Amino acid sequence: MQLTYVCAPLAGDIAGNIKRAREYCRQIRDMGGTPVSAHLMFDGVYDDNDPAQRKAALVAGRQILEFCDSVIVFGGRISEGMAAEIELAEHIDIPIIYANAKLKGQCVSIGA
Repeated sequence: MQLTYVCAPLAGDIAGNIKRAREYCRQIRDMGGTPVSAHLMFDGVYDDNDPAQRKAALVAGRQILEFCDSVIVFGGRISEGMAAEIELAEHIDIPIIYANAKLKGQCVSIGA
């Protein structure tokens, strides 16, 4: 199964964005992929309101992204952190899929 990185906003409505990240991960799972979400991995580990910890979390997320087979960008806006993830994925030739909040089965095939 392909590792698929969830690229979505976190800052602002952190609790709501973490809830949405769970849903994005379930959508990827249901399409046969293996979801990877820094939001969920680092929830309670880094404090997004502390600038140094936020910076460390963004760096760690990009390190994880490097091991993924694809990136799906969720939501209607691109945050600064998301832009850095997209730029990295483009730089290292990881396919990027732009999706609305809900993926459509015909949008992309991410199974094995």
